[in-house]
Amino acid sequence: MKKLIYALAFCWASVMLISCEKVEPTYVEGKNADERVREFMQEVRSTLIGAPSGWRVGIATPAGLSFTYYMEFLEGNRVRMYSDFNAPAMVEMQESSYALRNTGIPSLIFDSYNYIHIPADPDPVHNNGSAGTGLNGDFEFSIQRISGDTIVLKGNLRSNEIRMIRANQAEWNAVKNGQWPASRDKIIEYFGSRQNTYVNISVGGQTQMMGVDFVDG
Repeated sequence: MKKLIYALAFCWASVMLISCEKVEPTYVEGKNADERVREFMQEVRSTLIGAPSGWRVGIATPAGLSFTYYMEFLEGNRVRMYSDFNAPAMVEMQESSYALRNTGIPSLIFDSYNYIHIPADPDPVHNNGSAGTGLNGDFEFSIQRISGDTIVLKGNLRSNEIRMIRANQAEWNAVKNGQWPASRDKIIEYFGSRQNTYVNISVGGQTQMMGVDFVDG
């Protein structure tokens, strides 16, 4: 019995020593993980706000649908956007809020309702999707990388792929001046007058055919 008591006491002491052992943070270039995340988030914020002509944002859902947005990020965690989800959204700018948070991975979160929420809206009256899931959209995105004028993200819930590319002044002005629908109509007319609605895309030195279809929300 005494041997059992001694063994239990030894085990308890070992556990206490291990649990009290100080875990040193891992440093890279003199910075711990929290410091590196803070610096990265500040880089993302500066990059978003620092685009004078906003961003052209393409989102592809698992259902095979894709949507385009034009966004302008402002100080004070505000964002203005247009969308090709439907005709009114292409000409009526909506402003809402966004946040940059560390949710286990640095994330860009659109935390108040805007056009980007419509594909994710669980009420099918807003998107003609399925009750409870809508069109399987996302509005919280993990930031994968920043590369030149491009930011690559991925939906935290449904893994929507999203690519943000710096817009130029001409296209941003065209959107703000209500010219986006006319540009889209020209593309639809171009493909609508042709028997084969596809374009050739070169990827990795190989040419692939990509089908083109249009769904007007």
